[in-house]
Amino acid sequence: MRRVLITGLAGAGKTTLARRLAAVRKDDFVIDLGSGLGHVVLLVALLTGARALGVELEPAYAEYAARGARELGLSNVEIVQEDARQAALAEGTLFFLYTPFRGALLEAVLERLRREAGDRIRVCTYGPCTPDVARAGWLRCVHGGGRDAEEVCVFERVESSRGCR
Repeated sequence: MRRVLITGLAGAGKTTLARRLAAVRKDDFVIDLGSGLGHVVLLVALLTGARALGVELEPAYAEYAARGARELGLSNVEIVQEDARQAALAEGTLFFLYTPFRGALLEAVLERLRREAGDRIRVCTYGPCTPDVARAGWLRCVHGGGRDAEEVCVFERVESSRGCR
């Protein structure tokens, strides 16, 4: 039996994240932008069987995450060391943002998602980027309040939406 240690989120955050990940379907393609050590993509692959891509700019983090996927034998996980502004996003159905970046960089990535991702897009956030994502007029909050940085929130594409209500 393999043991997987997931760190980085507070206890309640891990529990909520696990509940949100339970909604991931096997046919989803989950992309974690700013994936760090790869915890989310590893959990997605282990718990749901869905394909998962971790996009991480920091080479040491990307290598660590890739090594974890190899050691766990997860063929449905890919880790790329790349800037989120240049990553291939069009195939993704669920994008995870654990506050990898904010400000102009977050705005640029959200604009790319708006333009390139399909109608089925969902964006899952945790941390200080959540209120910024909630203000995106093309997303609406469907799980969580959308304003609390300590809550895992899920947003769906709705062109007429003005953000979370």
